Amino acid sequence: MADARTRLRQEIAKLRSLVSSASAVSSPLLISKDHCSMSPGTIVDAIRFESICRDVSGGQDWDLKRAMSDEAAALYREKLLTRHEIGWIEGECARYAINYESLILDYASVLLTRREFPQAELRLTNLLKLEPASEAANIALMQAYAIR
Repeated sequence: MADARTRLRQEIAKLRSLVSSASAVSSPLLISKDHCSMSPGTIVDAIRFESICRDVSGGQDWDLKRAMSDEAAALYREKLLTRHEIGWIEGECARYAINYESLILDYASVLLTRREFPQAELRLTNLLKLEPASEAANIALMQAYAIR
């Protein structure tokens, strides 16, 4: 139990230093003896990205799907959270990468169905810049070229 408590304190200290170096204003972390949370109004790109990935898979209209997919792509300019060398973040990074790939493949599929080839190709090319080994993205891009 003491090891877990010590490790938790160490992780919170790492988070505090990461967040304070990224924020010129006051710390967005609220930390007490028993609780750690974000200050109200704090927006974390990784959390917003995850929210979009969850919400975009619903049956909303095309304009909303396009806007949400574009926002997610803008947030995922690079792999999320990879600059932080904290062990538990690695699993989160992998999960975000899977969500991004799924979102872009779904979005590109809709774009291809709508015959918006340049946009589909752009999204798939951007995905491959971040995930060059993505078999699904490579196949989708080749299909986009073949359909065109």
